[in-house]
Amino acid sequence: MRSIKKIIHFIKRCIQFIYYSLFKQGRFDFNGKVYPYHYSLWNVTFSNERAIEVPIAIDLLKQYKGQMILEVGNVMHWYYKSNHHVVDKYERGKNIASVDIVDYISPKYDLILSVSTLEHVGYDEVPHDSEKIYKAIEKMKSLLFFGGLLFVTIPVGQNPTIDMDRFEKQFSKTHRLKWENGYEICIGYYCI
Repeated sequence: MRSIKKIIHFIKRCIQFIYYSLFKQGRFDFNGKVYPYHYSLWNVTFSNERAIEVPIAIDLLKQYKGQMILEVGNVMHWYYKSNHHVVDKYERGKNIASVDIVDYISPKYDLILSVSTLEHVGYDEVPHDSEKIYKAIEKMKSLLFFGGLLFVTIPVGQNPTIDMDRFEKQFSKTHRLKWENGYEICIGYYCI
């Protein structure tokens, strides 16, 4: 019975994916550019904040191709092939440093990006450390070349311990985007 429920759930997700792919081919404006929503069966991006985050991150990865790029959280490999460095405390694999970002020692980077990852830093850990997200942001800033860019997205409300005013003050510029299904993300830019 349980496997039948899983099959039915998967079929529903496939139908939703096809519906969004065929009939909801929307676009959104961000920073003077128009992006298509990203629809993928992986992590059901058609129904969450990844529909907005992924196209912007792909655009940045293309812009910085051939330069030093670090991703904090192993997210983008599911959506775009790139040969950049990744720091992810829990993941293993090629080009992945399996270490906490606050302990990461490395060269400098031209682009550091983190897609829906920092809201878990310190929050999903034992013991819980609500200050760790800010330590992670400072660490990422310290890893940038002069002229480098730090790009971070977090879903608003995912981690109730994040003080959004304090979070936004960590960056040179922030934006909030709301998707039609109600998800809201905060995007932070920091340039040296």
